[in-house]
Amino acid sequence: MDNEKILTIQSESKGIFTLLQRLQAPMSEQNIAILNACLGSLKLIGNICEEAMKGAEDDDGEADAE
Repeated sequence: MDNEKILTIQSESKGIFTLLQRLQAPMSEQNIAILNACLGSLKLIGNICEEAMKGAEDDDGEADAE
């Protein structure tokens, strides 16, 4: 995983943390919007990690072939 992806993961994680700190019950329209933003960020984090894992697998395969 390159540094750019790691920085993206860190930035998204900090954003989730900040948003969750602002979440207040009962669920208002604003809180639902915050929750949706958090879920979107989690999906992005998952996609980035999946891509990184595929890249690592490809690198391993190339190293074995050499």
